[in-house]
Amino acid sequence: MKSIELFAGIGGIALAAEWAGIETVAFCEREPFCQRVLNKHWPSVPIFDDVCTLNKQTLEERGIDVGAIDIISGGYPCQPFSSPGNRKGEEDDRHLWPEVKRLLQEIRPNWFVGENVAGHITLGLDTVLYDLESIGYTWQSLLYRLHLSEPITKDTGYLLLPTPTASQNYKPIRKLAPSERNGSHGKTLPGGIGEKYPEHIGYHINPQYVEWMMGFPSDWTKVE
Repeated sequence: MKSIELFAGIGGIALAAEWAGIETVAFCEREPFCQRVLNKHWPSVPIFDDVCTLNKQTLEERGIDVGAIDIISGGYPCQPFSSPGNRKGEEDDRHLWPEVKRLLQEIRPNWFVGENVAGHITLGLDTVLYDLESIGYTWQSLLYRLHLSEPITKDTGYLLLPTPTASQNYKPIRKLAPSERNGSHGKTLPGGIGEKYPEHIGYHINPQYVEWMMGFPSDWTKVE
């Protein structure tokens, strides 16, 4: 089976697809760092950087056999629906579900695999499911709840990573400066990639912890 992954990020869906014997033949991802991670692991797979301009013709111009696409997957932006956000839904300029629908209509894969936040259930999911039915797809929705343990403690200010043997045991990596412990969002965190990462319930999360927690191989996002 062959797949296209939209909003690919660092390739989580593509990695799972690869483990299941599914070949990803194209990515769509705009963030430069994520593109570097994708190029590291799938150097021969083309990356398109704008879902709004991606279409059947642009895929075919890059040598993609669109008729052989079995799956389109992707976690379209969650900001319009996420509970911590403003929940503007369709009024949010990051509302990109219509572009996914357009591509499904153009390419007509057998399957679509979508991912989003739980807040989507109460805002916008009914539209997505109606749209899928209107273009000939049946659907099944699944809800998974992910509990993040505490990779950093505000009391001690130590950055923590899991040990290889137990998910509840952590080892300190370095002491955080007071400015990194004030609860603000978007701090640049350790991990060697110089990107900004959010907090979850007041606890910093660094890239290595996220990789481990989500099942990525070690140093998945380590790029030159």
